[in-house]
Amino acid sequence: MPDEKWIPVVASRGWGVLTSDHHLRTKPHEARLALEHGLKCVNLKGVGAMTRWAQFVRLAVHWDAVEEFARTHPDGPWWLSLNKTGRKEYS
Repeated sequence: MPDEKWIPVVASRGWGVLTSDHHLRTKPHEARLALEHGLKCVNLKGVGAMTRWAQFVRLAVHWDAVEEFARTHPDGPWWLSLNKTGRKEYS
């Protein structure tokens, strides 16, 4: 499904998205859609060659921080990037 179709739906429901697609923040069209619709995004940075299990482990390691960030930032747009050494927040 194209980004322009799912981003407004997900954001309007107050949901967040878990992705490894950094283009949601770096490509102008996708970034504009995310900002306009208030998308909340958790990005698993640099997982391209990782197995699904390794991706899950990265998320699990940072899960408490993800929950805390989402709790203290209930409204989007925001971007929380999880890499192997920690997290980086963009609002």
